[in-house]
Amino acid sequence: MELKQEVANLLKKILPLKEIEILNLLENPPNSSLGDISLPCFQLSKLLKKDPKLIALELKEKLKPNKLIKEIKVIGPYLNFFFNNETITTQILTKILKEKEKYGFKKSNKKKVVIEFPSPNTNKPLHLGHLRNMALGESISRIIESQGYKVIRVNLNNDRGTHICKSMLAYKKWGNNKQPNKKSDHFVGDFYVLFAQKSKLNQELEQEALELLRKWEKGDKSTISLWKKMK
Repeated sequence: MELKQEVANLLKKILPLKEIEILNLLENPPNSSLGDISLPCFQLSKLLKKDPKLIALELKEKLKPNKLIKEIKVIGPYLNFFFNNETITTQILTKILKEKEKYGFKKSNKKKVVIEFPSPNTNKPLHLGHLRNMALGESISRIIESQGYKVIRVNLNNDRGTHICKSMLAYKKWGNNKQPNKKSDHFVGDFYVLFAQKSKLNQELEQEALELLRKWEKGDKSTISLWKKMK
């Protein structure tokens, strides 16, 4: 954006357009050999009453390269700007050395962003995939915070819904009030897997799980008690 701003600063001196209008016209060429920033002159044709190619040539004659912009080329109806990479690199490194760990951070914009992660299913054991989601969620949160947003991290303990009722139903039918004989999330997870296996042979189990969820939503005491036990 800063580089586009530099081009816009040059163009606003010779074009009858507002700065924001010029910025909206600027684009990145599809190939770096065509330049770093490009001004397509098609939309200027109606305003200036001239051929886009001629507009590009006339604009080039009025512009001069500077320390940051080393070359300006006309390619058809496009006015293309090539930046001086050595100058840009020097500026960036100087800024990094000065700002150190605060480089790239922006001031607060008072906007809020909610990021939910990892929100595990409590009826399944945690695994490496959850660690991946935790790392991604935290990384994204920090990146967004660096840009001035207030990030609200949300971790939903996913312990209610049809998926929970599936393991509840399996325990109710085949658990025989058995107590955990292994790590509890693995114990409950086994009944979730058992439900999946049984439901392939009996599709009515899916409907039974939904009915159990309806009982839970109505506050049925025995269902709520089973839910708390499975939790």
